[in-house]
Amino acid sequence: MQALVSAASGVPRPIRAAAALLLVLLALPTAWLAWIGAGVSIDPANGAMKSVGTPEARDYLRRVALFGEDHLVLIAATDPSLAGQEAVESLADDLMAIDGVEDVIDLPSDRTTWPVLAVLLRGDRSGGGYAEPARRVLARVSEDARASRLLVTGQPIAEIAIAEGVRRESRRMLPWVLAVLLLMVGQRYRRAGPVLAVLTPPLAAIAWIGGLYVLLGYRLDPVSSLLQPVLLTVGVAGSVHLVEAFRRRCRQGAQVWLALREAWHEIAFPALLTVVTTIAGFLALGVHSIPAVRRFGILAAAGVALAAVLTVLAGSAWLIVLPASVGSGRSEGSPYRWTAPAKWLSAHRRGVLLVFALLSVTAATQWTRLQVDTDPVAVLPASSAFRQDFRRLTDQLGGVEVFGLLVPAKDHERVAALRKVLIDQPQVVDVVDEQQAASGETLLTAVIAPASTARRRELFDAVDGAAAAVGSPGSRAVGTVVRVARDSQRLVHDQLLASLLTVLVLLLATLWASRRPLLALVGTIPNLVPGIVVYGALAALGRPVSVATAMIASVMLGLVVDDTLHFLVRFVRARRAELSVAVAIAEAMTTAGAPIVFTSLVLSAGFAVPLAFGTLITTREFGALAVATILLALLADLILLPALLLFAGQWASKVSPVSRAQGRGAGESP
Repeated sequence: MQALVSAASGVPRPIRAAAALLLVLLALPTAWLAWIGAGVSIDPANGAMKSVGTPEARDYLRRVALFGEDHLVLIAATDPSLAGQEAVESLADDLMAIDGVEDVIDLPSDRTTWPVLAVLLRGDRSGGGYAEPARRVLARVSEDARASRLLVTGQPIAEIAIAEGVRRESRRMLPWVLAVLLLMVGQRYRRAGPVLAVLTPPLAAIAWIGGLYVLLGYRLDPVSSLLQPVLLTVGVAGSVHLVEAFRRRCRQGAQVWLALREAWHEIAFPALLTVVTTIAGFLALGVHSIPAVRRFGILAAAGVALAAVLTVLAGSAWLIVLPASVGSGRSEGSPYRWTAPAKWLSAHRRGVLLVFALLSVTAATQWTRLQVDTDPVAVLPASSAFRQDFRRLTDQLGGVEVFGLLVPAKDHERVAALRKVLIDQPQVVDVVDEQQAASGETLLTAVIAPASTARRRELFDAVDGAAAAVGSPGSRAVGTVVRVARDSQRLVHDQLLASLLTVLVLLLATLWASRRPLLALVGTIPNLVPGIVVYGALAALGRPVSVATAMIASVMLGLVVDDTLHFLVRFVRARRAELSVAVAIAEAMTTAGAPIVFTSLVLSAGFAVPLAFGTLITTREFGALAVATILLALLADLILLPALLLFAGQWASKVSPVSRAQGRGAGESP
């Protein structure tokens, strides 16, 4: 019998062979899906970032069906030597020869000191068909000897610049995150077994989800570019709890096979709860009307579930196959080495609660100042060539973006009055085009000045109201900028609903973990504080909420509760072992403290990479808010949660099954 057992690890050799075979079998489909996922393409029109099924989306599709995709590209020559009529006409002729260019208009010279050509693109009526003509225009301009003195801007060029930025971001972000996490994990464990057990599950999950992403026909967008680094960071944090419990058992003298079984016995229940809450946080994004956000939530939830399954399979297999991963043999020290912090919290619990309460109330009062701005151009860094051209041309022309007013056929006689309605709006620079479809419907195209999406929403509401006032209630503001502006208001409603759903799941999870309503409430409070403080700080700093930063609320709620659940489950177990509240907190800190701190540091480091190395504003803001939320949640779990448990000790003690008749100290409050 002893011949069948490895002396180094105490693992039966058939089990080690089976674990090795399992790793090989998992590697084959993972490699295939990783190869497929590497071929993901970009969406040059960023269609997934616009809402679907909304009134604005339906109006836009109606406009496309009648008039096709109609987008404007503006090209200006900044060099006075190019201002001659002959040079302008030559450039216009070259542009007209491009497939997909409908018309080239020389804008009146009284509007700018530079010669400006308005290039009208028409698509294929399927949405996004302007992208290829826009690319051809860009290619033609870049080939021109005067390219360094030509400014190019417009909605199609903005979408292409964003899509190219997303491509660059997605290629560089995952390697950076992996390098940082590998450094952290390697420094802590110093053994191949634990390192591979931590990193393999999320990397395999990324490969599977990436391959699925391509097979489903999806393309990269500013939100989906966050999927891989988020899955890697979250997956590594989830795997750490297994390895930490395993190493602790090994250091206590257990052989590998027994240590692994005991580790799973210890963390299985809280790990299940954390997977459920993290999945719930991502799935809550499914209520959003923006397809990119919904897709991110669903695929991230699938990735978390897959990473959890792979942690059970591949993570355990690596710990079995590489028996040298038993650990460094350092002593764990006293089982109650956290007793001193617990006593300090017991003495200062009221002060701790007061500080957190004041911080939360102060932050909450700032929420009334929160603004939402989902302007796609703001995704790009201020230093990008597009934003510089955009700013310079906007300064010259007063505005370069357009929207349309779609007038029903029956109101055709009111077109003149509706044109005046548009011109009278303070944000409208000019009405530049009027088209009539075969069905009799008319489209008035107006140029608008730069503004936040909140101000533009006010403009479009005013236009719709003024159109109704002149007898055309069926006229509607339409266009990409209209969808983006009105999506910003809808974003807040959707995110509030997503957050409420996540909080409900949190309450149920903490109730399941503690089996007492009061403890469920106590366990939920520390997870609400970080979000309240972070969004309050965002408002105080005058930073608007974007698509990426709005997602933080439900995603982080589902994520930061993980450490709370691990702490709460161990606290409840200690109370049922008849330990006093203070000692139970010390026990929970001893068994869960190190994993909580390390997973929080892993999460912070993983999300700090987009903050430090990201170029897109959405990527950097997502990283910044994620790091702030995680670090605040760490403080809340190690300081606020124990203080709450100590303050409510007389009720929390009721989790102990010891009867009153026994007269023992299980019900004591510290």
